[in-house]
Amino acid sequence: MKTLITGIKMLMRGETVGYGNTFKAEKDMCIATIPVGYYEGLDRRLSNNGAVQVETAAGKRVICPIIGRISMNITTIDASALPGICGLHMNMPVTVISNNPADPNSIASLAKRCGTITYEIAVKIPPHLKRVIVD
Repeated sequence: MKTLITGIKMLMRGETVGYGNTFKAEKDMCIATIPVGYYEGLDRRLSNNGAVQVETAAGKRVICPIIGRISMNITTIDASALPGICGLHMNMPVTVISNNPADPNSIASLAKRCGTITYEIAVKIPPHLKRVIVD
C-alpha cells in the first residue's frame, strides 16, 4: 500500500502531535503527513507504535516512525532520519504496508505490533482504494 507525502513541517521541542496530544517532541524534528488513516485501513493501534517507509530521490527507503494518533484520513510521521535538514519534499513516495515480510511495516509486522493476525490487517483495507498489481 503506497501513498505520497502531503504535508511537511518542523516540529519544535515540546510541541505535540495528534488528537489528545499523544506525542510530545523531545527535540526539534521534521515531520510529514500522509493521507492515510483508519478509514484507509491503517490500524489505530499503530499510533505512536508503527512505521512507514519514505523513498528518497536515490531510491533508498527510510523507516519513519508514526507519531501521534492515527486519525480518520491523516497520519503523521517523524521524517528526521531522512538525509539533510528536513530532507523531504511534497509527493515523495511512501510505502504504508510493505510486501517484504522482513520490513517493519509488512502485514506480519503490523499484525504483531497490534497483537492480532495478518488477516485482520488485510481485511481492513477498504475496497474503495485503487489496486494496482505489480510483479
